[in-house]
Amino acid sequence: MELNYDLQYNTSFGPLHEDYWERSLPLEEFPLESAPHLHVAAPIDIAISKLGRATDQDVDDIMVLLRAGFIVTAELRQLALQAIDMYVGNKEPPRSILTNILHDYLETADGEAL
Repeated sequence: MELNYDLQYNTSFGPLHEDYWERSLPLEEFPLESAPHLHVAAPIDIAISKLGRATDQDVDDIMVLLRAGFIVTAELRQLALQAIDMYVGNKEPPRSILTNILHDYLETADGEAL
């Protein structure tokens, strides 16, 4: 197992829901008795965090999470909007990206677009 830690990352770089830690998934390989306590962000919180940068790869990642059923649109919309409301940066870009992603996904899910 390999752990890469990005020393440049900061949770204020993009929107992040205040309850992300409660949804995080502890790694069984690191029980409470071990020195490191490692958690992986839940898929919904990974998607929300990608709305800040929103590169083509980030948008593709969110679409993959939606298509795979790891997140659902209603929950993404609700939690992302809550996170964006608390975001310290310009709130319009992540809102627009979220709207576009949900529109594109729902259109594709209805079979109207590829």
